[in-house]
Amino acid sequence: MIDTLRIGYRYYQLKEWAEPELVTTDSYGQCDKQRGIIYYCTHLEPALVAETLVHEINHAIWHEYNLQDDDREERIVHGFGTGWTQVWIDNPDLIKYITKLTR
Repeated sequence: MIDTLRIGYRYYQLKEWAEPELVTTDSYGQCDKQRGIIYYCTHLEPALVAETLVHEINHAIWHEYNLQDDDREERIVHGFGTGWTQVWIDNPDLIKYITKLTR
């Protein structure tokens, strides 16, 4: 498991999303953008763990790259392309971790 990710200029802690949170929030994860924490369930089917982690990283990219609800497709696609490229460059162990989860 990875402990931190750099997204934009910030570091996000990765923390396990425990069973009580899963039940009370009816979600597999959450991105706390103010505190820089990504919570995600680690006890699910590995592909679902990977999808949840990517989903929550997308929320962090949305926040850190200042994408807005009324942005158009090209701006959003560009923002996520830039965001994911930066995440991969700054966090090479992330690719290894996701690959391990999805095999």
